[in-house]
Amino acid sequence: MGKHKKFLKSEKAKVKLKGTKLKAPQNVTKTDFKVRKIVITEQLRNVQVKEPGTRKIHSVNDCLARLKNSSSAEAISNLKDIILGQPEDFQKHLESIIKVVANLSLSIEKNDRKECFKILDLICAQTIEQNMRPFFPILVTFLKCALTHIKPAIQQDSLLMLDVLLKHAPQLVASEKDNILRPYLDMVSKMRFEEKPERTLSLQLGNKIISMKWRKSVLERLIVFLKCIATQDKENQKCALMYQSHHIPVNQKDEYLGNLYTQQIELYFQNNIPISAIERHLKTENNQQNASNVKISKYIDMIMPLMFETWVELKPTQKSSVDNENSTSISHEDSIMLRIIMDIITELFRMIESTNDEMKQKFLQKNLEKFELHFVSSFPYYQNDSSPNSQESGGPRCLYQNLSISIIYLAFVSKHRQRFWKHRQRIFAFVKDCILKWKLKDVEFNKLMKKFIRLLFSNEVRKVLPHESKEIFDELIQKCNADQSSYDPKLALVCEIIEKSKSDKKASIYAELVPQLVQVLSQKEFIPIHIIKTVSTLAKQGNQVVYENLENTIYDIIKHLLSGVKISGSFDSVPHTWRHEIANLIFWVNDKEILTKINLNLGNDPTSRYIQEIIKLKLNSC
Repeated sequence: MGKHKKFLKSEKAKVKLKGTKLKAPQNVTKTDFKVRKIVITEQLRNVQVKEPGTRKIHSVNDCLARLKNSSSAEAISNLKDIILGQPEDFQKHLESIIKVVANLSLSIEKNDRKECFKILDLICAQTIEQNMRPFFPILVTFLKCALTHIKPAIQQDSLLMLDVLLKHAPQLVASEKDNILRPYLDMVSKMRFEEKPERTLSLQLGNKIISMKWRKSVLERLIVFLKCIATQDKENQKCALMYQSHHIPVNQKDEYLGNLYTQQIELYFQNNIPISAIERHLKTENNQQNASNVKISKYIDMIMPLMFETWVELKPTQKSSVDNENSTSISHEDSIMLRIIMDIITELFRMIESTNDEMKQKFLQKNLEKFELHFVSSFPYYQNDSSPNSQESGGPRCLYQNLSISIIYLAFVSKHRQRFWKHRQRIFAFVKDCILKWKLKDVEFNKLMKKFIRLLFSNEVRKVLPHESKEIFDELIQKCNADQSSYDPKLALVCEIIEKSKSDKKASIYAELVPQLVQVLSQKEFIPIHIIKTVSTLAKQGNQVVYENLENTIYDIIKHLLSGVKISGSFDSVPHTWRHEIANLIFWVNDKEILTKINLNLGNDPTSRYIQEIIKLKLNSC
């Protein structure tokens, strides 16, 4: 039977309702059937997950396996949830996580590399530096591979990885400077000659970003890197000095031998210490220090020419007269680059300070003439009128750049006094103008001005430039008298110079300053410590101007002291120390009538009893 005939037969067998309707009882839906509640018992159980997982039930090992195979976005999201949600379990798998995540920095996919740096930032933020130290060489290895990668895109993104490490582990980065700094310099610059360390900055990487943006990007990272290195060298020096200060005698004949674990050695060997082994240890440490100095010198020899070459490419030749000065006009972008270059050279100076005198002398001999040629010869700099006035660029007068050049040049010529005479007039004319326009709100400007003045009044520079240092000091005193503020940083700086200076305290140059200091002691509610110390120092040195002012105001000073005046900046453990220092000024007053008048108005508080003892001693000695 064919298929068609079977179909026809089945159709005939069907019950067909041709226009007929069911009766009413048959057209009702039955609702009297029995039902039971559906209960899913699995939902009521407490499921305990043994492995760390996420809301998507993926463990750490599953996430890492997926990242190794496909680097899927889902695995990256799961790993972030594990790091934030399961910190204890995340720390257990820290090594394997770092290996897999660091490997993504070499991925061809751009999105994978960006996600890698985000996860790495999260890992470093959740992990203390001490726990990161054992696995840090893994990160450094992948960073070196990325910095020297054949693909420019991976090289460029490697800077993001360096940013993460500098942000969260600066000390670890500084400890690996030998492995990071050279590949970094190779990426951002190229050697001009194979046999010399001089370099020139690469204009761009992969022809995707403009040269100015590239210069700014790589040099700003170099500043942060050098700051980490300089900070670590400074801390190492402090530790070495503290360690060498704890010397113990080996025996009665031998002198103190420092920089050794001599205490433990003595306890173990008692009095039978092998002196030859100690000498070898000292020799090894000296060799290591010399090797470290040589490496620092090599880094500086690579970076300093790079800074000179970078500025030569940007430096304009146009000069114009501004405020009767032969100044150099630069653009807004050039002023930003000049500030970055000065910051880098400043950090190099900090690094060279940790080396020996021979290295310092070589550094000065190599770079003084070039610094003078490229930077000081066109000093000072200012921005074009069309340039935007931003704090980053130093404003239209390029204050930060010009002050940084002055500080660096002053540090250079402190060892070569004959070199300074050529440009000293322009340098000091600019600094005097800065003193006249000194504003208290600009923190960075205040910092640079203090640095220049402290360097100028250091023993080395003051011997070289006695006349210039006196002129600057007179300008500071005149500006302090004009401002009349007890909390002025200029006044605090002048007081610091007076305290540290070995010049004649009897000189008349203090005649304009002393009345202001004495007025603070007798009128201000808060008296800074540096003013108390300065007045006391000048009085002990026999300054007649101080004696005359104290004769006229000592009664008001003591009255003001007893009224509950507060001493600002006092961190001394003895609360009355600085109050007693003010009371000691009575000793320099010889007028018995004033002393008697003060004694009659004293009370029974501790400060009054202390003043009574001083007056009693003073009257008995007269």
